[in-house]
Amino acid sequence: MQTDTHATHSATPTEPFDLDAGMPSLAFVNTLRGRRDGSLREHISSYQDLLEFSRQTGEIDDCTAVMLAEHSASHPHETHAALQEALTLREALFEIFSAVAAEVTPPQQALAALNAVLRDASSQVALVVDNGEFRLRCCEDTHLHRPIWPLAREAAELLLGPDRERIRECANDKCGWVFLDTSRNRSRRWCSMSSCGNRAKVRSFRERASGGDRH
Repeated sequence: MQTDTHATHSATPTEPFDLDAGMPSLAFVNTLRGRRDGSLREHISSYQDLLEFSRQTGEIDDCTAVMLAEHSASHPHETHAALQEALTLREALFEIFSAVAAEVTPPQQALAALNAVLRDASSQVALVVDNGEFRLRCCEDTHLHRPIWPLAREAAELLLGPDRERIRECANDKCGWVFLDTSRNRSRRWCSMSSCGNRAKVRSFRERASGGDRH
């Protein structure tokens, strides 16, 4: 499994991330575009991008994002390691979700990468009671790997639950985005009708028109 996912084209997001995949862990996979056709476009090029993604998905709150950003500024080596682990997890999730969508066994290396993050996450949380309610609390508020822990846990819960059967990969063989098919008859084929779905419709129309011209 490739761990260095620096794309040929890199861009810091200037607008909200695309979260239409249905779950944060699936949307996380989609922060790299163009896996299938090689036209890679990276949307998590820095640790700050990772924090912004986690903030937008609600995995961390604004206060935590600021605290982690301040801590990362004075710990560049730890920050680089945390970013690389996040990208490694993302590619592992892509391989796992893509395999599940294709109804084949995920690569063991990808499962090992997910399990490594799950073990790290488990060692850094404690069960506490807050205002009469049980919740998990991070033992180290400034741990730079913190943004990916809830993504790993959510991915594991998805894979263990009934919604696993709803995991899909976009039918556009050049796309590679994954999503949760929440349609009633489980017929969703495209990551988005406004992008891949619309392009497929246009292509189909042109093919029909071209075929008609030959008769």
